[in-house]
Amino acid sequence: MDAFVFSDKNSFSSDVGLSTLALAETSECSEMENREGVEGLSRGLPRSQSERLLAVCKVHMQQERELQEKYHESVFATVEKVMRTSQSNQLKTLKVLQERETADVMRKLQASRHGEVKQLAKVHKDKAELDRMKREVAKSTVEKGVNECTRLKKIYEKKRAELERQHEEVRQRLEEERANIKAALQAEYNSRCSKYESGELPLSPSGGTSMPESLSENTY
Repeated sequence: MDAFVFSDKNSFSSDVGLSTLALAETSECSEMENREGVEGLSRGLPRSQSERLLAVCKVHMQQERELQEKYHESVFATVEKVMRTSQSNQLKTLKVLQERETADVMRKLQASRHGEVKQLAKVHKDKAELDRMKREVAKSTVEKGVNECTRLKKIYEKKRAELERQHEEVRQRLEEERANIKAALQAEYNSRCSKYESGELPLSPSGGTSMPESLSENTY
């Protein structure tokens, strides 16, 4: 009887030991599976979840690109405003210089006419002859004035055309730079999308090496 009891106790102890060992092995296996599952999640996601995360990444990159475009557009808008104001002032300055030079020429012609009339008054004592000579001097002065105004206008128009050509070149360069920046942002967006889709970059909206907790905890 005692031997039987002893045998039962050994059997019980053996069962308990095996159960404990089995429980420990099961716990270790569960921990290993959990670790492998987490590591596997970082390496590859189920197709449906991967597609959803890819969509989130693309939305994030799209928003980032749009913010960059708005920033650059704001900079270009400011530059364009300053540029147009400067160009407008340059054209106004050129016009003022042309008007000032024309006025100076006309003032000199008038002074020359007055000097000639005084000289004629000293030479011609006959009033009728003096009046005729004055009319000739006045006519000559008008012709000289017209010729000078025409000459100065042609110079002004030539300078204005050259200035406007230079202004147009600056505007075109600005537009080209604006288009280049926009194209570069689009190209970067397309490149990142391709890398995410091919797996070259890890699926993360922030472009990091791991999936954010808010997304990894969300099973949708």
